[in-house]
Amino acid sequence: MDDLGVDGDGVSRDQPSVSWAPGFADGDAGYRAAVDRLREHWSSQGWKVTVGPGTDPVAGRDSGLQAIRTTDDHGIALSLRPGRHIGEGLVVADGGCVRHNGSWDGAS
Repeated sequence: MDDLGVDGDGVSRDQPSVSWAPGFADGDAGYRAAVDRLREHWSSQGWKVTVGPGTDPVAGRDSGLQAIRTTDDHGIALSLRPGRHIGEGLVVADGGCVRHNGSWDGAS
């Protein structure tokens, strides 16, 4: 059942996935700062944080930047990894409705 009623026969739904690509005013330095802030914030929530090499989404090679992942208290998988362009990230939330405090500020 969705918010508007009941799905018809044969309709199946997958877990929702939301992604966005914030840009960072300081390029790769801004991206690295965002990874550090997220690691600190997610750890302070008691979530296990995994950090690994970030893969360039175009070339498929190690980008030299880190990717960060966690799962929140509601089972939603969250990640930040390098985006398609220099100074861009890709934030992905898989598995449900996501609420957050504040707003994204790639400049800080």
